[in-house]
Amino acid sequence: MGGSVNVNYGFLSLTRNVDDNDVKEKDNDWVMSYRLGLLMALTDQTRAGITWNSKADYDFNIDAKARFPNLPNVEYELPISAQVRAPQQIMFSLVHDISQTWSIMGDLGWQDWSQFGSPQITVAGQQTAHKNRLKDSWHAALGLQYRPTEQWRINAGVAFDSTVYESQNDVALSLPTGDEWRFATGAQYQITPQSNIGFALSYLHMQSSRVQSPEYLRGSYDDPHLWFASVNYSYQF
Repeated sequence: MGGSVNVNYGFLSLTRNVDDNDVKEKDNDWVMSYRLGLLMALTDQTRAGITWNSKADYDFNIDAKARFPNLPNVEYELPISAQVRAPQQIMFSLVHDISQTWSIMGDLGWQDWSQFGSPQITVAGQQTAHKNRLKDSWHAALGLQYRPTEQWRINAGVAFDSTVYESQNDVALSLPTGDEWRFATGAQYQITPQSNIGFALSYLHMQSSRVQSPEYLRGSYDDPHLWFASVNYSYQF
């Protein structure tokens, strides 16, 4: 069993149009979050684990200034506050050694994205209306590992992540995603007891989605897909 305390940094940037000029207001916040994990040996061949990451609540405050339309020379304070919650998540994992050379593994997870999609925004003491278009998401993955020799490990797997949006017809321009399928393979070679090198190749296919706002950037993402390739080297001192 293990745990950790994490320090997180959040940054808010707000751009307002004042007298036909863009004015940027900024704030930041440091918050704590926590992580707990448990690893269990169910049998000599089977291991299970569960990990929980806590939420992180950011509190931003901006002391903006504004002018009355009929009194352009008179400024007044316009306090703006926003409370944003980074979602908590839970992941359950299972590994089973079929033989000395083959292992099967899988995991199942949940993320509380509906809380991230409900920020509390207050302007001059009045809470603004906000439509939450996010929902909780689920993750599932299944993989195989083959060890032909003591030095080589060959991996392959498939994973699914459900969409975080209530409707694929109204997604954010900054995160135009949906249901995701990932297919990956890779290998690792143990060069010495202290060092290893590996590579991985993965393919990501996302559900189609449509952006509705801002109006001048309306459009759709039809069957988007991406390829990823990586090479890594690790050395233990």
